[in-house]
Amino acid sequence: MRGMTTTDIELSLAKYFGVRPHIMVPNVSWGAGFSDEKDLIVVRASGYVVECEIKRSFSDFKNDFKKRKWKIYPNLSPTIREFYYVFPEELWRKRKSDIEALLQPFAGVMFVSKKRNQASIAVKAKPNKLARKMNDKQKLMIARLGVLRMWSLKKQLNSKS
Repeated sequence: MRGMTTTDIELSLAKYFGVRPHIMVPNVSWGAGFSDEKDLIVVRASGYVVECEIKRSFSDFKNDFKKRKWKIYPNLSPTIREFYYVFPEELWRKRKSDIEALLQPFAGVMFVSKKRNQASIAVKAKPNKLARKMNDKQKLMIARLGVLRMWSLKKQLNSKS
């Protein structure tokens, strides 16, 4: 069996959070005031944002702490209500104590089971009580990014047929 791809993980997260009540967009690097790339953002119906940082290897997880964003703000941005690292279940089970030792105090952990195509929370994120809800203009920007991705994907799929 092949390892989990980023797309496998994204689809499991979409199933977990639910695509009907929330706006979910992968790889957000601009719009709505974000200054760095977000692997997946979930804009809840409430307007609060959950950020999911996908890690497929332990070295990728460790390297994340070298990024400029953690030097600038060791806590969350004011837009993010909850922050989760998301791992394949096998990696989480194998490196659980190493991962927990490196977690920022606000970060939660989710893992995705390939066999069950299911995401689960292993460590609950500490909500950022200072986070602001997204306004309608910001939500529309995120939704627009998602729609742009859909049209790009359709174009790509159409060119392969």
